[in-house]
Amino acid sequence: MKKRCIILVLILTMLLSVIPVSAENNEVSITMAINQSTAVVDGTQRTVTAPILVLDRTYVDLYDVAGLLGYKIEWVEAYIGYFKVYANNNIVDFTLISNWSELSTEKYKFFIKDAKVFVALREIVDLYGLDISYNKGVINIGKINRNTDNIFGGIMVYDYNDYVYLNYPAAKPQHVVNPYQAYSYETMMKNAEQLRKMYPEIVKLSSIGKSVENRDLLLIEFGRGEKKIFVCGTHHAREYISTTYLMYAMDRYAYAYKNNTKWNGYDTRNILDNVTFCIVPMVNPDGVNLVLNGPQATTQAAELANMKIYDSPQYGYTAWKANIRGVDVNWNYDQDWTIEKNKNDRGSAGFNGDEPNTEPETIAISNYVDANYFEMYLSMHTQGQIFYWADVQQPSAIYNVVKKSTGFTGYEEKATGFGGSFFDYVFRRFQKPTVTIELCPYVGNYPYPDSKFDIVWNPVKNVLLALGNEFIK
Repeated sequence: MKKRCIILVLILTMLLSVIPVSAENNEVSITMAINQSTAVVDGTQRTVTAPILVLDRTYVDLYDVAGLLGYKIEWVEAYIGYFKVYANNNIVDFTLISNWSELSTEKYKFFIKDAKVFVALREIVDLYGLDISYNKGVINIGKINRNTDNIFGGIMVYDYNDYVYLNYPAAKPQHVVNPYQAYSYETMMKNAEQLRKMYPEIVKLSSIGKSVENRDLLLIEFGRGEKKIFVCGTHHAREYISTTYLMYAMDRYAYAYKNNTKWNGYDTRNILDNVTFCIVPMVNPDGVNLVLNGPQATTQAAELANMKIYDSPQYGYTAWKANIRGVDVNWNYDQDWTIEKNKNDRGSAGFNGDEPNTEPETIAISNYVDANYFEMYLSMHTQGQIFYWADVQQPSAIYNVVKKSTGFTGYEEKATGFGGSFFDYVFRRFQKPTVTIELCPYVGNYPYPDSKFDIVWNPVKNVLLALGNEFIK
């Protein structure tokens, strides 16, 4: 990894902000040859990684060419699937290819072969106005007028084209979400940024607001289509595995999209090109932090000491559902709020607020859905492997999709509803299909075990794509 990072640093200096080579350096004479490990620089022979030909383009080892051209490298960050290179206060991102065709159609793609990073030579020299010419597989860079036959002999480039293309496997992005762990806010933010870098065409990140403790309420726009579906998870702190599910699903679907493969029969490329899932994966990040790390990790330790843990106090703070101020944000919405008003005082569960829409998390969600048009609304919870639904269409196509793709029992929410919930708010306000999915088998008032994520995942692994597919038929 250390050597790879060193290799990567070259990228930017060769690309953007490095001061172009001086007039003196422009006179440099560099000669290389396809599949040959010798280069001649101003008459001096140097050992280099042999350039290779892929899809009729010459690819060279970044480390070698940077040194040959005399570029200064500053530093680099290396992540899964891309390299970010910094030099002279500018940044360039290079993205790992997922299939070979990208090399011939998109700039700033790289691949790794034999622990070396290869990029297109022409992209480098074009940025600095250098001359480049080819003659029977010999590459000349700079102001060169040289007879190279006595150095390399005659090289036929076509001898190597099929060999490189057919026998070097296409590099693929890696999965980044580990679902078998307590999935924290910090892990979510890190994974989201990794996915954005790996799949910039279908992953966009922003914030719809702040939590009580000033954490960003992350919005992930997943897909690139005009049809939009709103999805949220972890209204309840101890139900953070719903965030794990959403992040894991995006990770897997994006991988299939990038490689243009189907996911369990669903055409991910077609769905995500026509549908955008607007996902708030963790509505209640402060509560999750409390569940995972205890009150000492919060800014509200003194206030929490005066709040009661309801619903199985024997589990301590892992039983916490509410936000950090002891308000159940899922029941704080301004829609028939008085129907289910405050079974308990402020604490782990059962307190809906002094009045509706008091919590920054609830306000942020309300403002966002009010300002945007969605085909449907989907909320992820954890208890029971069932789902609740409402739809103005009877029988409901959405009901049938969720039922078929999950196998869960569905319960229709009538017009009277419970009041004050996210479900009530969006359905009664917008009259669009609305579904709450309870992802997990019931275990009690504590987080579903992370080690058993596969039990959560398997029944619901297709449901987002199934719903997206329904809106593009």
